[in-house]
Amino acid sequence: MVVVIEVAIALVVGKVSHCGIATNVGETRIYNTTGGPAPCGVAELGEEVWHSDRPLPERGFTALGVPIGHCDYVREWGQRRLREEQALLDHLQHLPDLQCAWLLLLMCASTRATHALRNIPPEDVRPYAEGRDRAVCAALQERTHLTLIGGITIRPNQASPM
Repeated sequence: MVVVIEVAIALVVGKVSHCGIATNVGETRIYNTTGGPAPCGVAELGEEVWHSDRPLPERGFTALGVPIGHCDYVREWGQRRLREEQALLDHLQHLPDLQCAWLLLLMCASTRATHALRNIPPEDVRPYAEGRDRAVCAALQERTHLTLIGGITIRPNQASPM
């Protein structure tokens, strides 16, 4: 069985290197959706290689910025990612220049999720997507003092000059 594992790894290394991606065999992860103990020969590759016998929120790995694994793992990844993104959104509130804050929100904070949203099944990424939408809208509202309701912008009540 060890030979089969070595052949499988060599095959994957060959395929991804053909795409211009350098592999690090020390970072190899193997995941099986059915779970259970590692197949013969996998345990010898290291403790961190087999992820399918872990608790559900840990049953997976991240490859090229995309979580792959059980839906609980993807959900946990989304929560961690939201906490990281919230740090940037919080910093935007303290920038003295509104235009700089707006550009960072538009060009950096808003686009951070694109790669994940395009690569994770919708039902698995929905909690992350909805959470980040709320966080980005809240950051925009706090910074501009505008109220966003279903895509409609409502300005705050102000006395208008007559």
